[in-house]
Amino acid sequence: MADKTTLFERIKAFILDGYDNNQIAEYLNISTKSKYIQRVRRVVNQYEDNATTVLLTLTKKRYYNAIMNHNGTKEELAAKLGVSRMTLHNFEKATEINIKLAKYLYFCGASISQIAKTLGTKESTLKKMGLEEIPTLNGIKEQMKCALDLLGDVSDLDEDIAVKCYSLNKIFDRLK
Repeated sequence: MADKTTLFERIKAFILDGYDNNQIAEYLNISTKSKYIQRVRRVVNQYEDNATTVLLTLTKKRYYNAIMNHNGTKEELAAKLGVSRMTLHNFEKATEINIKLAKYLYFCGASISQIAKTLGTKESTLKKMGLEEIPTLNGIKEQMKCALDLLGDVSDLDEDIAVKCYSLNKIFDRLK
């Protein structure tokens, strides 16, 4: 029984450090087909810490951190977060977190195929969201550079134009 408790505590420590099931199984030399790690994950979802109950609830921040460091299936992601697949699905639907993350990643320059792989969704679903209509950071920078070139050419003609050029130049420098 002591070995089980020790194993439980070791798995719990790995879970709290953010390891996924395969990494834990490999490190502890346990079969990856064993359901014990998933059971420990569910128990760890609510645990005692210094006589105070701490709830490891599914939050947008925990979801974001988990999905950005995850390359597996939704079942593995759910296990990593310590929830069931259905809970994960309901969370994604209620918070619309995948839509928000897809838009953010596209804005930052990720391709639709990269976003689909990261979020575990289909490219066609992402295209239906209208991601390609969202401006990207690089696109905005290019447009600002064109505007700066235009304003720079005529900034010596008027003080208002010179002020606009200066202000836009400061904004552009902050985007770099």
